[in-house]
Amino acid sequence: MSAGKQKMTAEDIQLRRSYRAEAVANGFIWLAAGITIVVLVAVIGYILFHGFYADTIKGYTVLPVAERSFQVDSGESMSIVVNEKVRVRDLTYKNLRDLFGSPSPDWTVLSEQDLAAVPYAYTASAYTASAYTAKDPRGASLAAFLFGPDGGFSSSVTYQNSPADILDKVAKTPGAVGLVPASMAASAKGVRVISLRRIVAVVNPAVVEVKQNRKFTSFTEASLKALFSGTAQNWNQLKGIDLPISFIAPPSGSVAATVLASAGYGIPPSAQRPSTADEQVAELGAAQGGVSFTTFREAEDRKLLTVLSERRETGPNLSINFLLEEPKAAGRVGGISSIILNTVYMIILTLLFSTPVGIAAAIYLIEYAKQGKMLDILRLGTETLAGIPSIIFGLFGFIVFVSTLHLGIGLLSGTLTITLMILPTIIRTSEEALKSVPRDYREGSLALGATKLQTIFKVVVPAAAPGILTGIILAIGRAVGETAALLFTMGFDYRLVKDFRSSARMLSVHLYQMVQEGISFNRAFATATVLIIIILIVNLAATRLIGRMNRMSGK
Repeated sequence: MSAGKQKMTAEDIQLRRSYRAEAVANGFIWLAAGITIVVLVAVIGYILFHGFYADTIKGYTVLPVAERSFQVDSGESMSIVVNEKVRVRDLTYKNLRDLFGSPSPDWTVLSEQDLAAVPYAYTASAYTASAYTAKDPRGASLAAFLFGPDGGFSSSVTYQNSPADILDKVAKTPGAVGLVPASMAASAKGVRVISLRRIVAVVNPAVVEVKQNRKFTSFTEASLKALFSGTAQNWNQLKGIDLPISFIAPPSGSVAATVLASAGYGIPPSAQRPSTADEQVAELGAAQGGVSFTTFREAEDRKLLTVLSERRETGPNLSINFLLEEPKAAGRVGGISSIILNTVYMIILTLLFSTPVGIAAAIYLIEYAKQGKMLDILRLGTETLAGIPSIIFGLFGFIVFVSTLHLGIGLLSGTLTITLMILPTIIRTSEEALKSVPRDYREGSLALGATKLQTIFKVVVPAAAPGILTGIILAIGRAVGETAALLFTMGFDYRLVKDFRSSARMLSVHLYQMVQEGISFNRAFATATVLIIIILIVNLAATRLIGRMNRMSGK
């Protein structure tokens, strides 16, 4: 009995050790799986977040403080109105001047729209101007506000007889922008009132000098608050050089003082308080660490040194307009509608070329080919091709399809190259799917009098269809995400393809261009989000189809 108990105890110990080893192994497996899932969720979540929501920091000459209305040289309070189709939040003083001073203004840079700007102004009688310029006898006061006493509107400006006429024209004209009295703009229908930003930060030249590899470059919103609150006493606290800050307040009653006060910026107690603009400029020049604030036009007229101010801009990124509009200016404006369609065309053509060939090759290798060294070599070659970098396929496609066969850089050359690239994947997965079909299915079909060909296409292939479809989905995912193979064979044209030889840009190539050329990271994230959504839709549709096939086959 004692020996039996001793033997049982040894077995228990061994069993416990086995359980512990299994628990440790399972723990490592779960840990690895958990880390993988977390990383995938983090990467995809980051892309999707920035794809749907833009969060960028941009540097401007003017401060991030805006005026809903502003006074022109005549003393009249004016506002900027735009057509509702114009997608802008506000304008800088320079933006407004460009719109009314350029012979062919547009919204390309300001709103990323392929839309011509149509500026409207009204006659001088409504401006109560005391003087008129030779260039622009009808809008002297407003022209002087934008261009100075010697400037004038460009020939692109259309004049109306009254502010009411301007509001009516702006409401009916896409891309229109007008300047009307603030009292009328507030109650206008069919237009949007946008704000003007014209306050700039000016500094003494010593502030932006380079010392010990340090240089002050721009104000952030946080550094502006530190400056106005008096928390920052030295420029090294704002990532500048070691130099005491000398805050010179804008003169009381000036535009800069009024706008900054309305935005909640107070003047620090230690600030110098000049009474006139001339004194402000003189004190700024005398103080090495001097900083002050004035209007863009005042700084330009007095040739003061301005520094950039950063502004954080947030809002929706991926929009209906981005999906439906065609790209323009190398993708800088517009949307990606034609690029999405080009990608869909490429996927359809690739499936038409690769699916029949891949499945047929797999059927031959499983059902007809004799097992031996030659077949092993073929399988090794197929697996090797599946692992070859896509850039090599791109080089091969350029040499064979583009140069040798003279198909040119276009949709057909790119599609054939992608077809060669994904064929190994389709062949190998289709082989495995055909192998998984029980031998009894084949023997039962043949015993009932069916031919081998009938057995393959009516019994074996339908039974292996879920596995074959899975391989096709994997191949589509790789095709949609390929870039290198398409750079040499399909081209970069973002317009909708007209025929098989037309150059075409895919979503993956467009994403590469956006990032590589630094065109727009927001647009790059939006494009990446669309790409992920397309792959997700394909996978979900295929999963439902596979599930239906399994239910029909009784699996």
